Amino acid sequence: MNKNTIWGLIILIVFILGGYYFFNTRQLDNNILQTQTNDQEESQMQEKVTGTEDEVMMEEDGMMEEATKITVEGSEFKYNPSTISVKDGEKVVLTFKNVGNVPHNFVIDELNVSTKTISPGEEETVNLVADKSGTFAFYCGVGNHRQQGMEGEVNVE
Repeated sequence: MNKNTIWGLIILIVFILGGYYFFNTRQLDNNILQTQTNDQEESQMQEKVTGTEDEVMMEEDGMMEEATKITVEGSEFKYNPSTISVKDGEKVVLTFKNVGNVPHNFVIDELNVSTKTISPGEEETVNLVADKSGTFAFYCGVGNHRQQGMEGEVNVE
């Protein structure tokens, strides 16, 4: 091979590698931008929650009101804690964390509370107002998880 052919091959390889890098970097940038856009849309859809571990502020009808923060973890096939107590009329910011190995959700029919079904390692926060006195069941509505023991109760006093 002569010197010009070798230089031609080197230049061709540089262009191919440069084009590959350029297009992959551009695709990565587009994926990052799409993820950031999705995160912004998701955060705008969630209600604003600020404050400390036990008491937070919950936005309701444009007003910030004090609320109690409760975290419930779900796994196969139980909740921790399995019993929650709140006062009648109390505002609650409830975070459901899936610490299990399969998708789960959290439902309280009588208080109109329901999270979406979330994957292992995810969490979802919902606001609720305990507007009725009594003892109400909460459960996982996925498949037969409730029948397998994935339920608990909320006591509204």
